[in-house]
Amino acid sequence: MLSEGYHGRDKPVFCTKVGTPINPRNFNRKFEELRKKAGIGKDITVHSLRHTFATRLIEKGVAMREVQELLRHEEMSTTADIYSHVSEQLERNAINKLNHVFKNGTNSAPITK
Repeated sequence: MLSEGYHGRDKPVFCTKVGTPINPRNFNRKFEELRKKAGIGKDITVHSLRHTFATRLIEKGVAMREVQELLRHEEMSTTADIYSHVSEQLERNAINKLNHVFKNGTNSAPITK
């Protein structure tokens, strides 16, 4: 959670409830606790959750700039090239839009999410 009173770099991804830098051991301990509680396998890491988070936002039509801000990436290319993945749903949406163009003879495809 982003704290208003964070003491350090702007807009950290993770900090304590009072806004101070989080100790990595404490973070890992809490993550393991939450992972087990949610029934998520050990092969799922915080890093892989960030990739999934980015991809799911894009599937729902969230603009890449907004995803970049949420992930706290300085460069758009980091978000677009590394963190966003073309899922089966995104491929299906793209194909449906192209089919609409061919069927209707127009390049204004319906918005699908």
